Amino acid sequence: MNLARRSAVNGRFPWGDYVALSYTWGNTDETSEIVVNGKPVKVRPNLECALRVLREKGPIRAGMKVWIDALCLNQMDTNEKNAQVPRMREIYQRALNVVVWLGPENPLLWHSQIDCEQGSLQNCWEGMRSLMLTQYWKRVWIVQELA
Repeated sequence: MNLARRSAVNGRFPWGDYVALSYTWGNTDETSEIVVNGKPVKVRPNLECALRVLREKGPIRAGMKVWIDALCLNQMDTNEKNAQVPRMREIYQRALNVVVWLGPENPLLWHSQIDCEQGSLQNCWEGMRSLMLTQYWKRVWIVQELA
């Protein structure tokens, strides 16, 4: 996963650069607690998993910021959400990159990728089908985030 085209230190903004995370929120009944800027915050397990993977990436370790809707927008403040949702296109366009999180590693997709490389067309197509059937592609915002 290539997160940065420029270094985090020499960003386009005085405070550095950022990538935007595109992901599914996941189960609304489950939450995990993480620490953001020294304060505990409840997030859904899919975001916690994505953050655990992202924090190990070189650009993030070097200071690259990550814009995440669930953390950067006050989800409990309707006025803030109404003001910020129209800016989502701009937020994703101005991001250095958009990082797509499809969820924890899926062994079927991994083995299908290997089979594609080795010529097993049936397994390759099964893997692609499995990828395209993930919840990620059913999201309303997908086109805006990836465009």
